[in-house]
Amino acid sequence: IFFILNLSLGLAGFIALDSFQVSVDRHLKRNSKSILGADISISSRQPVPDLTLQKLESELPKPWKATRKINFMTMVAGVQTSKLIQLVGIEGDFPFYGEIILENQKSVTKKVVEEELINKGKIWVSPELLITLNNKIGDTIKLGNTQFKIGDVLLQDPASAFNTFGVAPRVYVGIPQVKQTGLITNKSRVNFEKLYKLPENINIQKIEDDVENKARLITNRVERIRIRTHEDASEGLGRLLNYLNDYLGLIALIALFLASIGAAYLFRSFLQTRFREMAVLMSLGAYRRETFQVVLWQLALMGTIASLLAILFSFVLLPALPLVLEEFLPRGFETNIRIRSLFLAVMIGSIGSIVFCLPVLQNIRKVQPLSLFNAHVEAGKNFKGLSFMNLLSYLPLLMTYWFLGVWQSKSYLVGTLFIALLLACIFVLGIIGLGMVKFTEIFGNIKSPFVRLALKNLSRNRLSAVSCFMAISIGTLLINLVPQIQQGLLEEISKPKNFKLPSLFLFDIQPEQIELLKNTLAENKHSLDMLSPMVRGRFMEVNGEQFTIKNDDSNQQMLTREEERRSRFRARGLNISYRSEMSNSENIVKGPPLSKTYNEDGDQPAEISLEERFAARLGLAIGDEILFDIQGIPILGKVVNLRKVKWNSFQPNFFILFQTGVLEDAPSSYIGSVSGLDEKSRIAMQIKLTKIFPNISMIDVTQLVGRVIEITDQMVIAIKLMAYLSILVGMVVVFSIARYEVQRRYR
Repeated sequence: IFFILNLSLGLAGFIALDSFQVSVDRHLKRNSKSILGADISISSRQPVPDLTLQKLESELPKPWKATRKINFMTMVAGVQTSKLIQLVGIEGDFPFYGEIILENQKSVTKKVVEEELINKGKIWVSPELLITLNNKIGDTIKLGNTQFKIGDVLLQDPASAFNTFGVAPRVYVGIPQVKQTGLITNKSRVNFEKLYKLPENINIQKIEDDVENKARLITNRVERIRIRTHEDASEGLGRLLNYLNDYLGLIALIALFLASIGAAYLFRSFLQTRFREMAVLMSLGAYRRETFQVVLWQLALMGTIASLLAILFSFVLLPALPLVLEEFLPRGFETNIRIRSLFLAVMIGSIGSIVFCLPVLQNIRKVQPLSLFNAHVEAGKNFKGLSFMNLLSYLPLLMTYWFLGVWQSKSYLVGTLFIALLLACIFVLGIIGLGMVKFTEIFGNIKSPFVRLALKNLSRNRLSAVSCFMAISIGTLLINLVPQIQQGLLEEISKPKNFKLPSLFLFDIQPEQIELLKNTLAENKHSLDMLSPMVRGRFMEVNGEQFTIKNDDSNQQMLTREEERRSRFRARGLNISYRSEMSNSENIVKGPPLSKTYNEDGDQPAEISLEERFAARLGLAIGDEILFDIQGIPILGKVVNLRKVKWNSFQPNFFILFQTGVLEDAPSSYIGSVSGLDEKSRIAMQIKLTKIFPNISMIDVTQLVGRVIEITDQMVIAIKLMAYLSILVGMVVVFSIARYEVQRRYR
């Protein structure tokens, strides 16, 4: 019974997390069109010319419908505060899928959009923005150069499929009104998107490939135009949950390991009581392999029963995950146990139980019919060391855990590192446990008879003592490690060593605004720090070979997390800058500093510096020559050094830096920071800058850090939930072993 209970508790976390992951994937797949609001979209940082759009649309199956959307970050100022928002400009047909639900108008139709947003020029705002600005429906707020009346409050929209963590609440406005604000310039970070509704039952992946190939033929720079399907949109939104689920699964793997300790010990004890029966069967003519098969069937049966019990436990555990992860989940999310999870439970329960106990099963080889003449039949009493077969029996167990680690983390690197650390932990705790048992022998002659008896029992039953010690210590270590890591992470975010966090982070600063901005800050006795130009670009070639790779979506589930990140980095746009010297939040770890000037008349490529982890993800090294597409102009650069960047300094930093003299003429905007502001000064400064520079967006770093800490705290709750499951399994292991030892002594 306790063998089944141990294994079922260990499996419960695994099954619950797998069901949770399947539920997330199923929800995203079912609602992917609602998340994008269309079947496919064509977008760019600049308006796509009509002629180019017509050529791309020729690849779409007819009949199709289209609508436009514009979105970007900007600031909105109230009487007492200001806020970074996501401004979304739409037309009447948006969205084709899903719906916009308002507080008063309820479900939005094309007529409502045209009447309220376009004709009357009203706006719809997120409820959190009303709270921040202390506004209500009917009040007016200023966006750029234009005053807008708040027409209604957004309760649901396609963009709210997943929570954006409250960093930039959404504001909906008509596209004609967006242009009236004066916030859009040639250098603004604006996303111009055209959304399409296609006929039913079409191959969306083939259409995406056809449109991208057409874009490549038209522009020779497919990177400047982004083609995105509804499947792409849903994958991006679920990425954070996938990463969190990966690491929760690794903690569940610890619970499974603790369960396997208890299961293996209990099965060993059970097997020793059956050695006489095996000897009798063999004396009656049964082959050794037949007695072995009997035991295997017993193990498989108990493992299957344990897996069924684990499914029942997972029904209790599964509803807790959406409660602690509510911040990250979409509206209408539901969890259910899937067939895949049931199959996984039965497979691990039946086959896993055999693998966990395989080292114990080796003792069957030592059972002989002649042992019936002994008073006590216990194989393994003459055990003097580890034979080759004993060592080999641990290999399937090790490979099983390695496979589960890699499968759960979706990473060969993370999975292998996790198993290596787990083995190291087991080895260290095992040595400590054996040392403590050995230490009890020193006090074996203590006067107190009860203490002496307890110490003698510990030293004589080393396996049970060490098993209990490891079960308790691993669970306790995990429980204590989580808050320690949490505290270290929070201190690293909120109080980075040797750095003082800036008060405000400013972006979308136009070159012609720099002097006025500096003067405005100087009037208030503040300065614009770390002013850095930002140029948009993309990789084209590395060492003469095309760098951008398009993965087949049918193989997305087979990619490791490292391959997913590498694919995203290769395909996405880059923010590039240039500096004459390094900032205090970065330092060169390999290679010489960038040269101060660039010789335009020479034949050498421009020198560039890469952030070291960024280079490692993409497989780039010093000496590589990279061809960039900078606003449509190819520029060749050569990697001369790698940098380590302190990202938690919240200073303007970049993955890629060019030497000066190369990108100065490229269209760019600037980013910078302002330090030394208290809470009252931060609010006043944001309001003042928003009124003077409506296009400049600002992030209150203090609020952002606070929000990150809140999110981290909620993630830690989920991690603690799995950690407490591990300690529960450990306590059940201890109880099971202690109960068996008491019963054995009683007999």
